[in-house]
Amino acid sequence: MSAAAPALRRRARVRGSAGLTLLEVLIATGLLSLVMAAAYTSLIAQLRQHAAQMLTSETMHAGRSAFDVMAADLNNAGFGVPMPSTTATAHTYLSAAAALDANAVSVLSTTGIRAGGRVYISDLNRWHLGTVKSVSGTTVRLTGKLAYNFPAGTLVTPVELITYRVTRGALTRNGRAIIPNVTNLRFTYDSATLASIRTITAELSVQARASAIPGAARRTITLASRITPVNLAL
Repeated sequence: MSAAAPALRRRARVRGSAGLTLLEVLIATGLLSLVMAAAYTSLIAQLRQHAAQMLTSETMHAGRSAFDVMAADLNNAGFGVPMPSTTATAHTYLSAAAALDANAVSVLSTTGIRAGGRVYISDLNRWHLGTVKSVSGTTVRLTGKLAYNFPAGTLVTPVELITYRVTRGALTRNGRAIIPNVTNLRFTYDSATLASIRTITAELSVQARASAIPGAARRTITLASRITPVNLAL
């Protein structure tokens, strides 16, 4: 065997174990970059979709919770405001006649009556809902004047006044915020006459606290329901 044979075998082994060329490396890197870019784009889209679903669920849950509280209050509207023939709730009576335009009344007992609260004064023909300014002994002073004359023995019932408002974007109940990001609160009644109202339609719109896509508008959820308070038929 000649001395050139081992040299040929060594050159053959070198050629067989050679690596990738620069062009092949560039092509492989480009393909990998395309695959990674597609995967990254898909991942970002899925993350944004998940964030949008979470924000929608959070907004719906918060809006539903607040709406349920409000609907319960509307369902109970009129409860505890009895006619003279119905005295199952806490109540008292006028101990002396109260004249038209008077701003104070005398009652048998002031239990349950407090400053800032409301009292419902009613007989068989008339009624008056007033705000209590102060209580001293058995004298109840009102912030306004009586709309009618009431005889001694007229029923007087302390009642709770609940007020819903949107203040600086928050839904408030008697001045206390219960949910932020509220864009609309509307009550629609089936009659323009207070004594004839039997159905109330409530509508509440709540906006998500953020947007899943930067720069995009925040999603708004609107809840609505028709409510028929059974205690309004007085």
